[in-house]
Amino acid sequence: MLEASWRAGRELSEPRLDTAIDVNRAIARYLELLKLAALAQRPGDEPTAEAIQAVNGLLRQVATPEQQAELDASSLDSYLLDSEGERGRRRELIAAGAEPSLEAFLPRRGDGRLSLSASDLTLYLTCPLKYKFARVFGIPQEPTINQRFGILIHNVLERFHKNPPADEADGLKELNSLFESGWRRTGFGATDDELQFRDRAREALRLYWEHERVADGEPVWLERKFDFKVGEHHVRGRVDRVDRLPDGDFELIDYKTGERKSEAELENDLQLALYRLAAREAWEVEAAFGSYYYVLDGDKVAAPSKPDDAERVERTVLQVGEGVIGQDFEPRPSPTVCSWCDYRLICPAAES
Repeated sequence: MLEASWRAGRELSEPRLDTAIDVNRAIARYLELLKLAALAQRPGDEPTAEAIQAVNGLLRQVATPEQQAELDASSLDSYLLDSEGERGRRRELIAAGAEPSLEAFLPRRGDGRLSLSASDLTLYLTCPLKYKFARVFGIPQEPTINQRFGILIHNVLERFHKNPPADEADGLKELNSLFESGWRRTGFGATDDELQFRDRAREALRLYWEHERVADGEPVWLERKFDFKVGEHHVRGRVDRVDRLPDGDFELIDYKTGERKSEAELENDLQLALYRLAAREAWEVEAAFGSYYYVLDGDKVAAPSKPDDAERVERTVLQVGEGVIGQDFEPRPSPTVCSWCDYRLICPAAES
């Protein structure tokens, strides 16, 4: 496979490069990419040094002497070994308690218990180091236009349901009026991107009103807060909307302005599972249903509930709480996550 890849790399490189030196240098860089791919797929318990030695042995079988000289001159192996050693030293310092403690900066309540939200749990599980930057160090993130737009839509819908128009025929007019005043108040302007969001919002509000006119549920709580304990930790947050259904059941609704997910994609959803547990523990309300309302699509999607949801949420809270209190903030590099991370310029793993 390495030989076939080498031949492909050579064929791709030759038309674009003028000299043999440049060709050999380009192929050596291509072989290094193959090395990184092979190392990324190695078993988790295989030492990095042994894995590098094994891959280098395979590369020597396909590389020309000139290409091997380029590989030998590269600092890639030293960089990988140094990175592995640094990660090991950080783990040892954490285990020994020798790393400067962040205890005073951990997000605790007045009673000393750790305070976690649904977004905190997701953030830590995605990347503990990103959680450290955002929640422990409190480094601010620049809000994106998508985030600003989402906040605006949440505010519009909350205000609309708190003071609904006396005449049902004025519903859409009221929604648009609230949106326009919020648009100006939150500093949106007239760039192409902003105007596209404005057009999408108007259509979304129309779809929302059409849905609301025939909906069975009646909003009984908006932006209702919760705070309950799981083990030694506080779990806090708020639910965008709680509806009472005609049969007396309750539905928890979270507004989303991002990409719509299907019911199958929400199979192991954590947020609404946590909300159902919160309703039971904090409000003494059994919520039979939990849904995401994708406002821009005018579609509400139910998140499936499972008998073990409460245990799954509790297990996740305890896992994350243990990691935060133990100051385990090792990065979890991922191309899809790192490329959009606000902290990539200060993250030691950003180039991994």
